[in-house]
Amino acid sequence: MKTSERRIRDMWLWEPGLLRLTVGVLILTPVLLACASYPFLRSRAWVICLFAGIGALAWVVYTAVGNKVERLRHLFSADVGEVVDSLIVNGNIQSPGIAVLRDRELVLVPIVGKQIALPFSDIKCLRETRWFNGVYYGWKTGFWLTPPGEKRLGFAVASPVAAEWRDILSPARGTRTPAQP
Repeated sequence: MKTSERRIRDMWLWEPGLLRLTVGVLILTPVLLACASYPFLRSRAWVICLFAGIGALAWVVYTAVGNKVERLRHLFSADVGEVVDSLIVNGNIQSPGIAVLRDRELVLVPIVGKQIALPFSDIKCLRETRWFNGVYYGWKTGFWLTPPGEKRLGFAVASPVAAEWRDILSPARGTRTPAQP
C-alpha cells in the first residue's frame, strides 16, 4: 500500500500524523476545560490540567515507539519485500513492529523480542480476526498463525494490507504471485 493512499484509520497510534492529532486532543481538552471552569472552580481549576499529563505521557511513549519502528523500517528496503507497520504477538509478548512480506516468507520484526522468519510452507493454519489479543481493532485485521514450534503467533496490520496479504498467506497458496500492473 502506497503512503499516499493511506487514511487516518489505516495508521497506528505511533505514526506521527495520528500521534499529533491524538495528543493534541488529550492535552488541549483538559487545558481548555480548566480555562472554561475557572470562573466556577477558581484556583482548583488547575487540577483539571493534571489530566493533560496523560496526553504528555502518551506523547513521550508513542514517540519512542514510533522512532523504534521507523528504525526497523529503514533496516528493510522496499526491494526486499513489502514492509508495513504491525502489532506482533509472540507467546505472551505483544509489541509494535514491522511485518515484511517476501517472495516465499513472512518476517515479523517486533521492537521487543526476537525476529521471526516464517516460510509460507510452514503456515499450517491462518485465522483472521478483528479482536486481536483481547482488544478490538476496528480498522485493523489480525492474523493468528500456527507455525511449527511456536505456541502463539499473531500479527495485525491495516485492513487494506490484510486484504492483499490474506490470499498470499493462506496455506492453500504457498507462494506469492507477482502483482499485476
